[in-house]
Amino acid sequence: MILFIDDEPHRIQHFVDSVKSTRTRILRSVADVEAYLSETGEPPKCIVLDVMFPSDPGLPGSLTDRGLTAGMPLFASLRARFPAVHIVVLTNSSSLAAKEFFRTQDNCSLLYKSDVLPDQFGLLVEGILADRGSALLARLKKCAHGRKDARAYEALCVDLLEYLFVPPLARVIAQSARSDGHDVRDALLPNTASGYFWESIRREFDAKHLVVEFKNYAAAVGKDEVNQLRQYLSRKSLGRFGLLLSRRPASSSALTARADAYGGQSILILFVDDSTIEQLLHARSQGRDPSDILQELKERFEIGY
Repeated sequence: MILFIDDEPHRIQHFVDSVKSTRTRILRSVADVEAYLSETGEPPKCIVLDVMFPSDPGLPGSLTDRGLTAGMPLFASLRARFPAVHIVVLTNSSSLAAKEFFRTQDNCSLLYKSDVLPDQFGLLVEGILADRGSALLARLKKCAHGRKDARAYEALCVDLLEYLFVPPLARVIAQSARSDGHDVRDALLPNTASGYFWESIRREFDAKHLVVEFKNYAAAVGKDEVNQLRQYLSRKSLGRFGLLLSRRPASSSALTARADAYGGQSILILFVDDSTIEQLLHARSQGRDPSDILQELKERFEIGY
């Protein structure tokens, strides 16, 4: 059972319909929630919670900004009752207090109704129900380094990008090429998201797309791999920000080539090895924003440059 708690059920029906693998139920008020909790002791598989309940008499308006932050005490009550259940906060609230509150909660995802499509929402919830993060990590650990498993690694990386960054990014475009057939990029993710990290790199690096290369090498990547990605990022139609996914930490020659790209063309490349992938997967499975880890990598480079 997935519980949807929202005072405007008709506005979320398309999100409810996107979840097809299990039963769903919509509760539209604090009274509905209390009635449900009194009638069942079985925890739901997932809870989808709104933030704003402006006309609900179940919570004092003086404590919830006239109901506009009522989802916060509701969350606390549900978390106490169901500590292991993932709660997806799905809202259009502009409250900064609510945003900061939910972003710091474990096992909680914060999504904005205006930024996520129903099919993206459905994929996210299905991933939570199936513990997709653990399955992807197991695939990563099983995938051997080197040419033999290169195709398996490429397929895995596409699935990783989709799980980690869609939403808020819209989709993963695998094996994209220029119109002349040259410069085949391993993956592109159009950057139309409104979140802090994605907005900031769009402004700073004109990053209309996230450009990603995959290298399943047994050895550390070097300057040639960095310069290959640098060539792709030199085209103004894409932007100047990319990720280089590899199995091991980058070599000293790769670090030098990255610094040259940044100094010469204001191109920023972040290295994402297996240990970083594990951090990203853990963050996503706990409902935290994986892009916060990319922001930390960016800051670490800037401080050391």
